Amino acid sequence: MTGQTSEEKTSTRSCRWPPWSTVPLIQHCQRKHIQVTLVSRLRLDARLFDPPAEQPKSKPGVKPKKGQRQPKLDERLQDPKTQWVSMQLTWYGGEKRTLEIATGTSLWHRMGLDPVAIR
Repeated sequence: MTGQTSEEKTSTRSCRWPPWSTVPLIQHCQRKHIQVTLVSRLRLDARLFDPPAEQPKSKPGVKPKKGQRQPKLDERLQDPKTQWVSMQLTWYGGEKRTLEIATGTSLWHRMGLDPVAIR
């Protein structure tokens, strides 16, 4: 990695991180911090859950980490209740494209790991 700027080194390192870990991407530009949103693909059969319901403090035992299971993404594609919004985005090379998106929040869970909040 010789001859690379610190931003290039950070970006290169973040690509090698395991997918379940947090990726802190903050670029430095003239002593100002610019926050970056990481957009990534998600498998259509990903295990998505609601947040856990509040548990009484008096209830003994381990508190749940995830709530009810949400429909898989491939099921949401076929669901007529899914609300799609058309957005025009700047694509590669400055080309304008119109995409339909559906957005929401979930907890993404993989076996043996803690759930991760995603949008």
